[in-house]
Amino acid sequence: IALLSNGSPELGIKLYLSASLSSDHMVDMGDGSPNNFLKQVTNEFLNSAYGLYDDEVVDSQIQQRCITYIVGTLLAIKSLLSDQYEQLTTKVTQYAAKLMKKQDQCRMVLLCSHLFYAVGKKTDAYQNPQRSLECLQRSLKLADASALLTPSNFPLFVDLLEQYVYFFDENNPVITESYVTGLIALIEEHLGSLKNAEGKEPNAVPEGEKHFHEVLEYIKRKMNAETTAARFGQIKIN
Repeated sequence: IALLSNGSPELGIKLYLSASLSSDHMVDMGDGSPNNFLKQVTNEFLNSAYGLYDDEVVDSQIQQRCITYIVGTLLAIKSLLSDQYEQLTTKVTQYAAKLMKKQDQCRMVLLCSHLFYAVGKKTDAYQNPQRSLECLQRSLKLADASALLTPSNFPLFVDLLEQYVYFFDENNPVITESYVTGLIALIEEHLGSLKNAEGKEPNAVPEGEKHFHEVLEYIKRKMNAETTAARFGQIKIN
């Protein structure tokens, strides 16, 4: 892998991550007892991918792709110890927060929020609801800063709303209806301001508005569904 990484660190990172997934898959194979050696190998492959990112990846677009690869891999791996997982998730979130453009930071930190409340994981060691909320709140600040600089970044708020609704739907205990209601109101305020600005709408606004209404329709369906009406009924939509 090291040889193939020369001149193409992105390829090397993908290969290290793929190798970590393979070794992780083999941890519980055999007689049914976990293979501690393979657990360590999995962690070493992941750290090699991170080392390559630290030393070789400088292009912003490649950084974003590599962060996406890493997040997907961490969500799939099951054999890491709690402290190993915490260290790796924290570091990739730091990568996301150091990207050049604020809108890119926003998208990638938002993606990292899933690392701390990974739905479907078998162990509570992978759940840190408060850290997930912190990622969402950080992304909201970045979205606000991005929209001030470039109004066409308005859709970032809708992407955020969609993720808040997702975590609310998945019963993240710290994501309450007040966060969802507040963000809906904020988006409506931004949308109104953009439409009134010199009578012109940035090109991204119609697309973002369409997405916004799709998310609202999803919330309304949940309000009317028997199994989710009580929970989603707490959300206020104008």
